[in-house]
Amino acid sequence: MKKLKLFITYSHGNKKEKDRIIIYLKVMRAEGLISVWHDDDILGGDKWQEEIFSKHLPNSDILLYLVSSSSIVSENCNKELEIALAKGIRVIPIILEACDWKSHLLGKFQAFPEKGLPINEWTPKSKGFQSVVEGLRKVVEAEMESSFDALVKNITYQDIFQNVLYWRAVLFTGEFREHVLTHCPDLSESEQKRLIETARSLTHIWINNFKTLLTFEDRAKIRLAIHDFKQQNFELSPAFFDPNATQYDLTRKSPVRCAAKANLTR
Repeated sequence: MKKLKLFITYSHGNKKEKDRIIIYLKVMRAEGLISVWHDDDILGGDKWQEEIFSKHLPNSDILLYLVSSSSIVSENCNKELEIALAKGIRVIPIILEACDWKSHLLGKFQAFPEKGLPINEWTPKSKGFQSVVEGLRKVVEAEMESSFDALVKNITYQDIFQNVLYWRAVLFTGEFREHVLTHCPDLSESEQKRLIETARSLTHIWINNFKTLLTFEDRAKIRLAIHDFKQQNFELSPAFFDPNATQYDLTRKSPVRCAAKANLTR
């Protein structure tokens, strides 16, 4: 599953609090659950309005609005909020200090820390920041679980069947290494080894995720299918190594073809 992108809206008078929240989010970032973007990420020479309003904000999953007496009257902060609402982006107010935020557009959204108690009223303040992170983690995990459920609903038995066969057969045979050598000749030996190990590791994760979603009957069918598939000869098409390919083909020496969908395999 892709990580969720968090966009931080704040008043520059609250830069110190913004930086501290980013520190508290580092664990979730290291886990690969989220990425975080804020205007300090704009580089010299970038067009800041384009970076914010065209590139990053519209492609975010969650808007973290750092609420203070300054931010709720900030033209830019409120413009970012309006765009997020128009795009259907989840909005989460983070209450930094007591202010009239409940009379603002933000007033209809559930806020963090717990019970909307401003961070500067927690003793010590670190408890307030931690309350924010704990609340965000629940939101992120719920969003990712929902996305995964939606993906699973659109996956047919044939999709699972094809992908399990494909990756089990391809990645755990010597033929995968041969194709890496053939199609990636510029990679060093260590890079080739890392590519193979990474692919195998990701495949284990992918297969284990789906094991929990399959009924006992489906698992039995797939085990039988894998056994049957291993008895047949196959070869990879060069399209497997094409980063622009929309699907990867596995061609057996018999006329039967098995296509693995790119959105499930990449």
